[in-house]
Amino acid sequence: MTVKEILNNEWPNAEIVSVKDTDECVQRLVNENVDGALLMTYTAQKLARDDTQNRLRVEVVPGASMSLRMGVLSEVDRSFYGLWEKTLYNVSRKSRAEIVQSYVEDVETPTIMAYLFDHPLYLVALIAGVLLFCLRRIMH
Repeated sequence: MTVKEILNNEWPNAEIVSVKDTDECVQRLVNENVDGALLMTYTAQKLARDDTQNRLRVEVVPGASMSLRMGVLSEVDRSFYGLWEKTLYNVSRKSRAEIVQSYVEDVETPTIMAYLFDHPLYLVALIAGVLLFCLRRIMH
């Protein structure tokens, strides 16, 4: 099942736009030129985690999964076939959770200073409020 088939099954009226790289995809999301992006789990979670302004979030698309497959001619190298099968099984079993969970669990919490730095209008309003409060205390 292709990505377009998955999207058409879940959202039949969706318009699918292809972009050349992840940076362009993020810019379109941030500028609200598109409603969403379909990315590999690792990439999507890393982008959402690294976005300090919390503009991006990650949701799993139902039915979307990806499998790694490789053909090996067992008549040529029977030993390689067995080793490759065991290697793929171990990688998928052990590393999958480590790669994905490190970005899910280790979410960076923005500090108040980082938030005010990202939103300077609130910082100016806060400083103005403190100054007005101090001036009022001095006047009375």
